Amino acid sequence: MKKTIFIIILILYFLLFSSCSKVFLDDNEILVFERNSLRIAKKIDYTPDGLEINMKPFDTNLDDYVYGYYFINLDGETYRYQRDALNVENLGSIEELVDEIKFNNPGFNELHYKVYSLKEYPDHERLQLRCVEYPDNRYCIKYAPPLNDVEFTLSELKDDDFVIIEDDTLSFGNTIWDNFIDKTKQKSKAIVWICYLSTKPGMDKLYDTQPPDELIQVTKGDYPKMQLVQVYYDGTQYISSPIHKVNGEYVIYYRKGYDMTEVVFKYMIHIVDELDSNRFSYSSRERYVLSDEENLTTEWMYADGPSGKGKIYPLVNYRIIFTDYK
Repeated sequence: MKKTIFIIILILYFLLFSSCSKVFLDDNEILVFERNSLRIAKKIDYTPDGLEINMKPFDTNLDDYVYGYYFINLDGETYRYQRDALNVENLGSIEELVDEIKFNNPGFNELHYKVYSLKEYPDHERLQLRCVEYPDNRYCIKYAPPLNDVEFTLSELKDDDFVIIEDDTLSFGNTIWDNFIDKTKQKSKAIVWICYLSTKPGMDKLYDTQPPDELIQVTKGDYPKMQLVQVYYDGTQYISSPIHKVNGEYVIYYRKGYDMTEVVFKYMIHIVDELDSNRFSYSSRERYVLSDEENLTTEWMYADGPSGKGKIYPLVNYRIIFTDYK
């Protein structure tokens, strides 16, 4: 009899732990999740293939400085550039004039930019750097490739249990999100993967504004745009990290100029704003915000916010991770 009970216990033990998968975070911590549930993405050192920049001509009739971009004519084709943070002292010598831009700014004098190729700066050919000069100033610009980085179809992300927020509105994953919230309320470790999908530049969901035609033209090839994020609650703090799929696995790594940086905050604050139906197309806005300030409010986030109270608050860091309008 005792032997039979012992065998039954062993079988139950085996069934219990074989139905779980273990994810190792570090030498001291193990997370256990039910099989087929969301896995945690590991942080890795990763350099994507194809570092060489293959410049693509920009289909536009723009030939000046617009919305922070320079449109440079090289060998009869127009390319989009943007200012780089390189120290002007490290630019090296300029080699030859490649283009000239006249920028007409209403209310100001005409600016005449001269664009040169660089001769000595390391990697200038690979990075497609150029030097811009105009009276009393010199700085570096770099080729600005299209930022359309849609890595997956929405159906793939849905299969991988992502919460999808499209243009500041929840479009998929309500149950997944609710399960994440429930676990955090219980102070249990929890993970959610979020896809932020933007379809147009400069949209304001609250005021239902559309981007100007010139901005749409400047950002051709940048949209639709996806940001994939993992939000991990370890029982004491929230860690929001950019994730990508590498060799079939979601991993954490940061691409400068493309991804949101990793942040760590103590609290996740739930904020629901009732909206004036006479001013807005929606009756309410729901957001979850990460911050170290537990009593964060909309007015605090935006100084005087939609209430217009005008109260001055101390500066506070935060990140909005979930938005939905109703």
